[in-house]
Amino acid sequence: MISICHPSYGRPEQARRCVQQWLDRMVTDSSIEWILSLNDNDPQFSNYMKVMDDTGLVVVADSFNGMVAASNAAASRSKGDILILVSDDMEAPQGWDQLLLSDQYLTGQNPVVLQVHDGIRSDIVTLPIMNRTAYNVLGYLYHPGYISMFADNDLAETAKAHHLYRISSIVGFQHNHWVNGKAQKDATYDRENSSIAWKVGEKLFEQRKAGGFQL
Repeated sequence: MISICHPSYGRPEQARRCVQQWLDRMVTDSSIEWILSLNDNDPQFSNYMKVMDDTGLVVVADSFNGMVAASNAAASRSKGDILILVSDDMEAPQGWDQLLLSDQYLTGQNPVVLQVHDGIRSDIVTLPIMNRTAYNVLGYLYHPGYISMFADNDLAETAKAHHLYRISSIVGFQHNHWVNGKAQKDATYDRENSSIAWKVGEKLFEQRKAGGFQL
């Protein structure tokens, strides 16, 4: 089974389009679970319930302080052998499921965190894809000390430090972000890129770097 963990805030319509796009580009009949992680105090919460009503998704809701907490809550409910952390602005290539299921490292016995190019960069893990073994080793998708910023930097460096890191040859994932002109900057981007999230993330990253990114 493939588990897709999808934190979202303030973007019900965009989240729905993301779900549909990923599902439409599947080419195998592999079992999949989609876990949508929402803030129960999100002003758009009821609209998420409306637009996702016919999708059969699993919904996790709590008062999360950022996308990292929401992501990890979704992962804690997952059952799949492969875990993917999807954002509203992440687009999948056609046949993404077959591409991942054909990856000998991801489907092997050893713990693996895949590094894919997201159309912007490939030096940090902005689109976490890992096998269950790696998730069990780490205990999270993103280190829970982060709010949002620097979590992707940390995952890349932690995976490298513990020999979990594999660079994937899969192409076609696209991060439709405002920094590359493929999205409009909105309140959700502002929330996740807040000065508090940056300060907390930068401080923790430097501390963990000094300590060798311990598990």
